[in-house]
Amino acid sequence: MAPNGTNSPDYQQLRDEYTAAGQSHVFAFYDKLSQAEQSKLLNQLQDIDVNRVNRIYTNAVAADGPVTPPTHSIPLDDSLAPGGNMVGRSRTPSPGPKEEVMPLPDSATATIVGNPTDEAKWRDIGLQAIADGEVAVLLMAGGQGTRLGSSSPKGMYDIQLPSGMTLFELQAGRIKKLEEVAAAKAGKDAKDVSIRWYVMTSGPTRVETEKYFNSKGFFGLRKENVIFFEQGEHVEG
Repeated sequence: MAPNGTNSPDYQQLRDEYTAAGQSHVFAFYDKLSQAEQSKLLNQLQDIDVNRVNRIYTNAVAADGPVTPPTHSIPLDDSLAPGGNMVGRSRTPSPGPKEEVMPLPDSATATIVGNPTDEAKWRDIGLQAIADGEVAVLLMAGGQGTRLGSSSPKGMYDIQLPSGMTLFELQAGRIKKLEEVAAAKAGKDAKDVSIRWYVMTSGPTRVETEKYFNSKGFFGLRKENVIFFEQGEHVEG
């Protein structure tokens, strides 16, 4: 057996499956991970139906226009035979070739571009909603920075800003500023206006994400307004 168990059946089976689906890049830094991290990665990949993900993507882009042919070959069939990938068995099929896809009517769309009056109106409505406690922020922060050469959550990755701020810090700063602006607009004390921040993690990133927020004092936000949960969990607001 090679180092780090790379000859284990689970590893080889998953690698073959992801390679066939054109997603072999998820193993790019596999050999640099510790044995425990490798195990966590394999468990995550095992829970993903990679062919279903490909199918959803294919249908999504097909509905929006011509699809650029993939660099790998995946037969779009409904075969239930052994080895059949079932890529074509979508619960949300793409529009058929004879179905006409129409744009939304003008009454269902709007723009503030070149319209300062509407821009000011919608800004006031948004700030009032924040001041009334009707706004929350959801951050999908479940991924690790594996493709960036890091096993830490992506929100902690140093993106080489002059300030040295991470993505988590940038997001927190924007939330705090919005609270202050909304409070001033509504004539309220800043401590009486808050935006709840829901931070979705994955199993492997949950503990490290919470430790990071704690070490940074929640970036000046109130601890009770930051709610961590793992993908797949039911969260009550």
